[in-house]
Amino acid sequence: MPFGLDNHNSSPTCNGTAAGHIYHKMIFIILWAAIFTLRALSWSRYFGLFKRVRNTRFARYDSLLYSPSCLLLRLGLFLLALADAA
Repeated sequence: MPFGLDNHNSSPTCNGTAAGHIYHKMIFIILWAAIFTLRALSWSRYFGLFKRVRNTRFARYDSLLYSPSCLLLRLGLFLLALADAA
């Protein structure tokens, strides 16, 4: 049944969707935090803090704006996941 409702009780169950929703939300947030971390710290040729091509306009913007923004987003998402866990 939707929202973790069983046939005998109309309140959400703890082991049903109510607790599961928080768990899935936390996994989703941590997944996005990992994606932003990989983007910022990638060893790609054109982007990330460890890029090899550094003399283009995009590379300068990546070093100054995009990679640090990804790291800040990762930090915010990680803190959001910790707040949801508490």
